[in-house]
Amino acid sequence: MDTFPRGADIRYVVMNKVDCHRGNHEFLEAIPLMEMLLNARKPFLRKLRSHERMSILEKLVQDYYYMKLWEKGIPWFERLLQFSDDTEQTTLAAAALVEAYVAQGHYEDIENLLPYLDTATQARFQPRLNFQFLQAGDRLVELEENAKASLFYYLTMTPKEISTSYSQLLEDLEPKLWYYRKKKEKFGKNFPKTDEKRLSEA
Repeated sequence: MDTFPRGADIRYVVMNKVDCHRGNHEFLEAIPLMEMLLNARKPFLRKLRSHERMSILEKLVQDYYYMKLWEKGIPWFERLLQFSDDTEQTTLAAAALVEAYVAQGHYEDIENLLPYLDTATQARFQPRLNFQFLQAGDRLVELEENAKASLFYYLTMTPKEISTSYSQLLEDLEPKLWYYRKKKEKFGKNFPKTDEKRLSEA
């Protein structure tokens, strides 16, 4: 990377470093690399394919969300919400923004995110998101905004509802997993990389 900073495949070197850091839970090391890849003033961004950009952006949002680095994370959460057309990604971005706004006490900004959370996705069923809804409701009760509080209480899922929702997600995924596993058995080493990615993410 230092020897050939503008090499044709340098973006793949950086992307591999990102995956290595993330695989070792070294999120603080991975974050600046991803920000560098997505920086319009650096040579990497224009070389990235559209799906690569969105994949890196999703990983960056996941890491900021996991580390609870709200100030630096919010612009990236908003960016993913604005530019992604993938339901799982927009739900993730909205969930991250909800937790950030609860942490900052910006409850008035949460209502606009609710349409993005009306989804049957993994991000929507995360216990931490539902805990944020509960916290927001409690805080709004303290502020005597009971109508808004009731909305957040309504959105809070019970442990049984979360468990049932995850079970349904697994049922929906099983046919896809079966298809890609059979395809991998058929193609072996020639299994397409795009399908390998889908299988690993399922």
